Amino acid sequence: MASGAELLRALGAGVNGPERLSTSRAIAPAAGGVQADFAAMLEQARAGALESGLPVRIASGSGAELSEEQLHRMGPVLDRLHASGASHALVAIDGRFFKVDVLTREVRGEFDPASGEVLDGIDAVASVPGRPATERDEASGSVGLPAVPVMGPSLARAIGVDAA
Repeated sequence: MASGAELLRALGAGVNGPERLSTSRAIAPAAGGVQADFAAMLEQARAGALESGLPVRIASGSGAELSEEQLHRMGPVLDRLHASGASHALVAIDGRFFKVDVLTREVRGEFDPASGEVLDGIDAVASVPGRPATERDEASGSVGLPAVPVMGPSLARAIGVDAA
């Protein structure tokens, strides 16, 4: 009898191709048997706790422009969308909206809400969390406020914060 991990990989094989069946990504089986294991992993996928690690690509000719970092951040969101049964989504990331084919994990184009364009065939809408503040600060070259538990009055005046 197949384990829950094998069943989950087989379920994804119809979408992602048979090459996913041979991957050696280890998923620890639950103690409750095959059926409980599969159900638990499906619930983890819905909750966003189980990531496929599959790449997100930009479809050729789509005109969409996203960085590798943005595509990487979009991956777990597409995993959750896929687990919830979505096939075509409008995904918001960093203030922009993209039409995404969830099943092929391809960005099909950018959507501008102000354009007046009618968008049909979308069965889900999701947003990608922003980068953590430390990554944003490093990427922009800016320096954030120091992590000082108690701020003296002179420092507070210098940075324009109320010390009280």
